[in-house]
Amino acid sequence: MGSGKGGDVKVNASESITTIGISPNFQPSSITSSTIGTGDAGNLILNTGNLIIQDGGRIGSSTSISGAAGNVTVNASESVEVSGIAEGSRNPSLIISSANILDEALRQRFGLPDKPFGASGNVEINTPSLTVKDGSLVSVRNDGFGNGGSLQINANSLNLDTKGGITAATESGEGGDISLDLQDSLVIRRGGLINTESLGTGNGGNIRINSPVIAGFENSDIIANAVEGNGGNINITTQGIFGLEFRDSLTPDSDITASSQFGVNGTVEINNLSLDPGSGLTELPVTLTDSSQQITSGCTGKAGSSFVATGKGGIPQNPNEQIDSNFSWSDIRDLSAFRKGNNNSEITVISNKPTIIEATGFIRNQKGEIELVAAHNTPFNTKQVSSCSG
Repeated sequence: MGSGKGGDVKVNASESITTIGISPNFQPSSITSSTIGTGDAGNLILNTGNLIIQDGGRIGSSTSISGAAGNVTVNASESVEVSGIAEGSRNPSLIISSANILDEALRQRFGLPDKPFGASGNVEINTPSLTVKDGSLVSVRNDGFGNGGSLQINANSLNLDTKGGITAATESGEGGDISLDLQDSLVIRRGGLINTESLGTGNGGNIRINSPVIAGFENSDIIANAVEGNGGNINITTQGIFGLEFRDSLTPDSDITASSQFGVNGTVEINNLSLDPGSGLTELPVTLTDSSQQITSGCTGKAGSSFVATGKGGIPQNPNEQIDSNFSWSDIRDLSAFRKGNNNSEITVISNKPTIIEATGFIRNQKGEIELVAAHNTPFNTKQVSSCSG
């Protein structure tokens, strides 16, 4: 209830920090810095490997009067996971800097205003992987007359699932700003939300997203709306966006909106840095190169070299032979390699019987009989053969 500034809270844990559920008196299990007065709350800094917040646990800073809430910084070298709602209540798991409305009995007891006037602090998260799911929130929020703080996330990947949200909302003041710098991807599913609404007279906050891939499905939205003030501005830089589409108002689909009910609508700018198919190509010179200067001269004209077309018949087998225009083709292969035995060869029988020869003369044999004979056939040593023609 004093006017002095609250002290800073710094937690160092080399492996992990975990806050789970609610305490026995139904208060959220939390690590917080807060102010209930005119002084500002201290800052909260967490350095760890993994940060896990489940079932209504809370990491944050808050104000309830006119002092400002502190800044919340989370440095997790491996991951941050925020999930779930406290059993038997509506209190979500939170990483938050906020200006809250106190319980009515407490306000009446101490004579406090109905709404806080202080500003929300800022939230910054630095981690390779951030997951927010099952109704939990990473948020800067102001339920009073002050402005919302800014929310900065630097990560490789951000996953929002089952009504998990990144929000920077205000009731009457200026909406807070959200900046997401991601190296790999942003995935929003099953009612996930990125929201910088102003529900009163203030303007909607601004949203800036820089991520190579952005995907939103199953009624997941990116919103920078306002009621009486102007809608916020949304600026998205990506190489590919899937599922999400710009619309003038919210629908059951996955929307990107920056509207105002009574003020001026905000702007939505999407810079799609698609791949350039011409990147890496070398531009060819306009002036053609003299091809005659690109041929290597192996033989000079002084050596008497020439190129001869010999026509049919081929060329000599060695350089010393004379070219013969009638040179015929010859097969110099070893034909024995192509010769194979034939198992079906025929057997030729040579007959020893004498051949019948036409008679050219006659003789009288030893029996005194006349016998026709060939002139050159002299089987017996007899008289001279008489010629048939004589």
